[in-house]
Amino acid sequence: MAFTGGRGASQTEAGLRLVGIGLGSLLAFFHQKITRIYKTTVEEGFTHRAERNRPIQYYDLLQYKNSCHPHDECLQEIIEKIYGQVEKEFGPGFLIVHDFWSYRAPGSFPAPVMHTDPAFWMTGRTDGFNLWFLLDHKDMAYGIDVLTKEDNEDFYSCPALGLPHAPPFLFAGKLESKANTTDTTDTCKASTAFIHRIPLRKWPVLFEWQNDVANALGTLCCAASTWWLQKAINLGKTLQDWWPSWAFRGFLLTFGWLGSLYPLPPVTLKARRFELQIGDAAVIRQDELHASDKEPLKEGQFRLAIGFKFMRQAPVRQYLVNGPSATRRRIHRDLKLPLGTLLNDPYRQSTLDLAEDAGVLTRTVAKAMSGFATAGRFVAPEKGSKAKGTRLS
Repeated sequence: MAFTGGRGASQTEAGLRLVGIGLGSLLAFFHQKITRIYKTTVEEGFTHRAERNRPIQYYDLLQYKNSCHPHDECLQEIIEKIYGQVEKEFGPGFLIVHDFWSYRAPGSFPAPVMHTDPAFWMTGRTDGFNLWFLLDHKDMAYGIDVLTKEDNEDFYSCPALGLPHAPPFLFAGKLESKANTTDTTDTCKASTAFIHRIPLRKWPVLFEWQNDVANALGTLCCAASTWWLQKAINLGKTLQDWWPSWAFRGFLLTFGWLGSLYPLPPVTLKARRFELQIGDAAVIRQDELHASDKEPLKEGQFRLAIGFKFMRQAPVRQYLVNGPSATRRRIHRDLKLPLGTLLNDPYRQSTLDLAEDAGVLTRTVAKAMSGFATAGRFVAPEKGSKAKGTRLS
């Protein structure tokens, strides 16, 4: 097993480092339990849905860890080894914030939009990362697409991204691809791309209190905020397809801030796709945009991975308004994080109350929030888009 990324590791190419890690039982455990749990419960439900794009699932492994009887010592040992290797490579103080699935198959795009993960910004620090473990695959021995900082220096120097203060999403528009026969990079000409900076606020602390009235008030605020921002994104996507480049850029420069939308200058993007073997783990930095690969797949191809989000322990300063991970976390009592409290370390706690809030109003709020979290975020990828390299002009 290996980490791809890391501090002090042998660098084999820009942005790619391999670090050995002795977790021989990890793969056997994942294949025996995690793969079975995912492909029998999540995938079967997924195949009956008309809409074939859905959010990544969060906290399933934590829920299994705290519900299985007797206690799974093998899983706890594996988690401790992962913690130990992370401390060795990245330094002390990091903890797992949540786990998540990533399943790619024909018609399944877990995260089609180039994005950063807003949950990283809760503490205001910028040194977090995802560990993305490849569990199983058929003809897909590679990870997701990552815009590494080493390969995209011009892109990451653009003020429009808002880094390191806000998490950006990239909307590149429809792409017309022309293959470059001299190398493996595709050069694509796109309509004007724009960035949506995910707002970070303090008022979502209303969801962190075990109080139905506060939760309901937070839902009203969330509904208004989500409606406005989603309308702004949809308008931006429509105008970038229909308006001339100069008109679209001028409109966003003048009014885009109202919807947290900012135009990008012409820039060439190069997405890196790490080659992985089963059991390898890719390290994706907090401030690196990433997305599911979008090439058409053949029948039977698939890739199953599980990820762990690592952040350094620090007080909570702000929240994303909504999102699948935040919505799932906020319905569990011991995962709530009021302002000023330190990030908790749930994967090392022997006793954890993961019971959902029982109030009727709270359950209604959670259901409403689940709808807000998924609306508009997990859209189908643009037809004709290429993953390895794009030219945005």
